Amino acid sequence: MTVIAKTRRGSEYIAKAAVKERYPEAEVTARPGGHLGLLIIKGVEKEDIEKIPEIERAVKVLAECRADLEEIKRTALSAARGLEFSTFAVNTVRRGKHGFTSEECSREVGEAIKSGTGAEVNLENPEIVFSVEIINDRAYIGILEGFRKKYGPGKTEVDRLLKKLVAVQMPYLGPGAREMGIRIGRSAQSFEVKELTIAPHEKVSAAELKGFLDGILKGVKTRYSVQRRIYPRPVRRVRVTVQSLYEAFREKTKRRKTLVIVTDPTGSELPDVKEKLKTDLLKSEEVAVFIGSREGIPKGIIRNADYVIDLAPYKTLATELALPASVEFLVSIFEEAWNEEKRVVIFDLDGTLIDSVDYHVKTFAKSCELLGIRVDERLVREFRKRVGKRFEEIVREILPVDEETVKKLVEVKWKISDEFLDAVKPVEEALEFIEELPDTTVLALFSSSPRKFIRKILRKLGLESEFSIIIGKNDVKKGKPDPEGVLKILEIARVPPERCVFIGDTEYDRIAAERAGVRFIHIDEIKSRRNVLNSRE
Repeated sequence: MTVIAKTRRGSEYIAKAAVKERYPEAEVTARPGGHLGLLIIKGVEKEDIEKIPEIERAVKVLAECRADLEEIKRTALSAARGLEFSTFAVNTVRRGKHGFTSEECSREVGEAIKSGTGAEVNLENPEIVFSVEIINDRAYIGILEGFRKKYGPGKTEVDRLLKKLVAVQMPYLGPGAREMGIRIGRSAQSFEVKELTIAPHEKVSAAELKGFLDGILKGVKTRYSVQRRIYPRPVRRVRVTVQSLYEAFREKTKRRKTLVIVTDPTGSELPDVKEKLKTDLLKSEEVAVFIGSREGIPKGIIRNADYVIDLAPYKTLATELALPASVEFLVSIFEEAWNEEKRVVIFDLDGTLIDSVDYHVKTFAKSCELLGIRVDERLVREFRKRVGKRFEEIVREILPVDEETVKKLVEVKWKISDEFLDAVKPVEEALEFIEELPDTTVLALFSSSPRKFIRKILRKLGLESEFSIIIGKNDVKKGKPDPEGVLKILEIARVPPERCVFIGDTEYDRIAAERAGVRFIHIDEIKSRRNVLNSRE
């Protein structure tokens, strides 16, 4: 067992002593290759290393090789083939001089793993993140854990608010304008708001405004470069615009579904507006926050805004704090509203989201043919009746074959699956139903198929980004009608059973839903009427 451990810079030998004190048999190298903040530890389990407070992060090494790009690609692919996953990302940290960058290594290793396993790259919410730690002439490949805790589907989707949030900021002019601009620009980019509009309300000095704008653009640029380097997901760059304050206000108030908020000490306190604001934040298509500078927002705008809110009663916020305080305030309100309204809709795949009976029949027949097993009409009828259960369970029920043959049939079926994807057709009523669901819906999918197949189908339907939670055959020990998959989705989404429905087409789906305590809706109900979720029972 080899572990790459990270500690604070300058604490390497303190951490080494702590490891040796607890695990005298461990082989510990502090500052390998002269690099600060690192230890290479051999002979101790990763979980044991993480019990030492001086260790901030530990990565279990699956394999190591020379720091040669081609060798890293081969080694990473070999390590990946021993794991079960359908989506992944690669994070590379390179130390020392090499003929490639960290970004190039991540990209090429990702291509190698994708080509060799059939899994897809997903930078926003991957099932697994491969860590490539390069220390001078050696490369260590491991699994980076903890990623899903930050970006996983159980957390409130506050990005739905941030993507529609426009900050309208009056400029800070005079001495220190550029430095103030840098702070505000960094704040706006940190939250990745939709837009930052710099809005003077009267004629101003071009030179002073330029200094402030230069700072804004630099703040956005520097924060964006950091985010791109450290975030294992795409990053939105904030759009910066300039517009008259009054023109910006007229434009926003003309839009029927834009919510206009002004921050001002004369405004209402949070308890007075909280409940109404929660509702408005959820249903608005855009939220525009008007923020003052050395002087506040003009009285005429305050008088006509949807909300005027005092963020810090009896206090006057410094200019650089007004934007982040406003965003944090709105995020906290949105989080509460989201969690109160959040509902989970679980879809079955076969027969519910897609019509795939012909696909499964064809892959079953072809798999049997390749293994020399005769398939007649009676077997096909028996197979059709059982679609919805795990493939291997159906095979055991209808074919007199041993377990070794069952395993071979399963392996062949999924190996040839791509050849028959054209036989898969979407259930159009299900797709229309998904489009009509409210924004507070978390979509989940529970299927007896492997995640790789599920991802391929969702990509084909253009729905891959819609489903936050996917549970496939490899994620549960027992398939339907056992409720394990449904219960796992409830745990991930952090909702009680009464706020969840399961949409399926078979008796196995219904029993799994009932055993988990969630409401079951047959796909035929979706096909016949679209308002099945209007009831909260």
